[in-house]
Amino acid sequence: MKPVHIFRTGTHTDISGREVAFSAADLAAIAAGYDPAVHEAPLVIGHPKTDDPAFGWVQGLRVGADGGLEAEVHQVDPAFAEVVDAGRYKKISPSFYSPTSPRNPKPGAYYLRHVGFLGAEPPAVKGLRPVEFAETEADSDVLEFSEAVPPPAPPAPSPEPPTTSPVKETTVTPEEAARLEAENKTLQERLKAMTADVAAKEAALRHDVNLAFAEGLTREAKLAPKHRDVVVAVLDHLATPAGDGETLSFGEGNDKKPMAEALKSFLSDQPEIVALRDTATKDRAAGGADDEVSYAEGTDPERIALDKRIRAYASEHKVTYAVAAARVAK
Repeated sequence: MKPVHIFRTGTHTDISGREVAFSAADLAAIAAGYDPAVHEAPLVIGHPKTDDPAFGWVQGLRVGADGGLEAEVHQVDPAFAEVVDAGRYKKISPSFYSPTSPRNPKPGAYYLRHVGFLGAEPPAVKGLRPVEFAETEADSDVLEFSEAVPPPAPPAPSPEPPTTSPVKETTVTPEEAARLEAENKTLQERLKAMTADVAAKEAALRHDVNLAFAEGLTREAKLAPKHRDVVVAVLDHLATPAGDGETLSFGEGNDKKPMAEALKSFLSDQPEIVALRDTATKDRAAGGADDEVSYAEGTDPERIALDKRIRAYASEHKVTYAVAAARVAK
């Protein structure tokens, strides 16, 4: 898999408004100091909380020919890769532990925390190559480069008032108070609308990932097409954060994982499906559609008819019964 261009030299502003300069030596130190055995940075959507699912992992860092920092990724979720390749996400936003952070696995130098995949929000670090295949609350010891509204400039120091002139007390008229209250209400409504828009876009991206996963199971004959929408709906529900921002989890301690990921793992481990319990073996299916097959008394005639069509397809195209079943059921 091609390396992902995640960062470049220059002065960048993180989501807290701090400007940080990164030299070529800094990027070389970040690449040399990265150790997945100590902390393996995940590929995530946006800048989530720590218990959100990982869609892949960074196994190594290097400085590319253009001087940018590149991540060598592996174990990328196939469904997530399909969404990226489809163009739903083309930019990335890295998050680093600062050298003085108590959570930095290697204090004294910047260390990659995670690589966030952004949707409609542009990254703060411009000029990164497109991808091919900020934790929601600001943290004083973590640098997340995801474009945000810059903080207001500090007010210029006011001159010392003349000792001979007393400071006049400023009063707010009822009209000014009403205007300020109306402006505050407008800002709150805009913030609420922006929050809802971000949540809707994140939900749409989660749905696309889950849909791609279910379609992959269908192509592998592990999920009947008629069950695809149900599986996607369940995964969407399990992956949707609750009011406190948390998602349902399964397991305890080091084995704890999001419930949606646990269900995906379970479904991926399932064998290929067959249409009926009284099915042909591979040898019998390859022998032709005219082999004698006994059906249990009371078997649905439609299921019997479907079984015969599958056998005929398997015989004609020289494929297994499971593959024929998946293709006939489409």
